[in-house]
Amino acid sequence: MPLLEFDKVSKVYAKGPGLWRSRFRRHMAAGQAVKGAAHPALSRIDLQIKAGEAVGLVGESGAGKSTLAAIATGLELPTSGTVRIDGHTPGKDQITLHRLARAVQLIWQDAAGSLDPRMKVGTAVAEPLRIHRLAPRENLQTEVKSLLAAVGLQNELAGRYPHQLSGGEAQRLVIARALALKPKLLICDEPASALDAHAKAQLAELLLRLRQQHCLAYLIVAHDLSLVRRLTERIYVIYKGVIVETGPTAAVLSQPLHPYTRLLMAADPNSPAWVEPGQ
Repeated sequence: MPLLEFDKVSKVYAKGPGLWRSRFRRHMAAGQAVKGAAHPALSRIDLQIKAGEAVGLVGESGAGKSTLAAIATGLELPTSGTVRIDGHTPGKDQITLHRLARAVQLIWQDAAGSLDPRMKVGTAVAEPLRIHRLAPRENLQTEVKSLLAAVGLQNELAGRYPHQLSGGEAQRLVIARALALKPKLLICDEPASALDAHAKAQLAELLLRLRQQHCLAYLIVAHDLSLVRRLTERIYVIYKGVIVETGPTAAVLSQPLHPYTRLLMAADPNSPAWVEPGQ
């Protein structure tokens, strides 16, 4: 059974607040179509991730990557289709949300922005342990120290605030916090977008090591094809909410079949097809 499975999943967002939304609902109740009244973010998505597997999801901004990631973590519910996460269908009740949090964790694109600026590093890492009652109070500091060490952070950082961390340290901190729940799947939304080349290389090495040590599955959501190439075995290419190509990462990125995938490759600075302006 797949760890994460999308079966014909679609997501449609209604546009317009207030009066416009009320008019939209009245038109829909009357069975009338309202042009431009809804935005289809995903359309009939089929996707699977097995336990321990690393999968990439690539596409331009607005293609539907973040919406798919939100549905995969249970933060959003699909408009139609079926989602199964570790054998369960997401819901909004507290028990289901707690169960899903134990199975899947999301590494946000803006690592620093996902942290409470008033909460010290050690408290941020300990918070999921307390909420899910995974460690007694007297053992929290020991667990926090172990989690920080697992991502290459010194325990002395536990007393600092998020604004006192570098971008790479903040990214490692949110990974440590995610690992606290011992998830089976990490969804990384543009994990290296705010990092320089050196920090990005270090992050890639960390993710590879953590995957081996903890038998983690990954969904790497990224523009950076070099990062996806290094971290994943399979890849999905999404365009305007539709999966247009999928297959082994090496095969898709070396011989892309869909025109959109070829355009992504041509726009990638690490691709042989990319040429500097003026050359």
